[in-house]
Amino acid sequence: AVMAELFMKDTGTCRGAGGSMHIYDKDTFFQGGWALVAEQLPYAVGAARSILLDRHLHPEEHANDERIAVVFVGEGGAQNGRLAECLNAAAKEKLPLLFLVIDNGRAINTFTPDVAKNSDVHLAGRHYDVPGLYVNGQEPLDTLRAGRAVVDYVRKSGPAILRVHTYRFNGHSPADPEHERGRKDEKKWAREFADPIRNLEQTLMET
Repeated sequence: AVMAELFMKDTGTCRGAGGSMHIYDKDTFFQGGWALVAEQLPYAVGAARSILLDRHLHPEEHANDERIAVVFVGEGGAQNGRLAECLNAAAKEKLPLLFLVIDNGRAINTFTPDVAKNSDVHLAGRHYDVPGLYVNGQEPLDTLRAGRAVVDYVRKSGPAILRVHTYRFNGHSPADPEHERGRKDEKKWAREFADPIRNLEQTLMET
């Protein structure tokens, strides 16, 4: 139903009216896309708090509750002040919240070093004792292992950050030029050598 919504089908979660920007699926607790950059971060804190509230109000029903909240944000959005507020809140209350940063180094069309003193977003939680992990998103098996490790940590100990480095093969939107800001050579290289699907196929063929 979520994929149908992305293609604006009547069978989508919002009958095609939400699209990618306002997608939502109540049955699977999926709160989809947000119009404002980093707007999803405080909502994720609320979702994680609701999990703890369920456990507090209904301890028998949620005795074996392993739910966590996962919020996706780009490395550009992670430079937003909301992240600091949410890291503080999540750390203070030991919320079961995973901040998953998809880092393609470009935000929309802005190089991360142009706007950030420190591009290592996974280290942003140090002040709050929130651990972070960096993984090469072009290697699916490494990403899987890292994801499992971080999820296990969040379930047992509280919030964490997972920064997944990747490459964007196309523009941020269909309106963007194919080779924005001189990325022609990088995109050519990434498509040939950093395609995660190709990498996984190669790994499986070698094992």
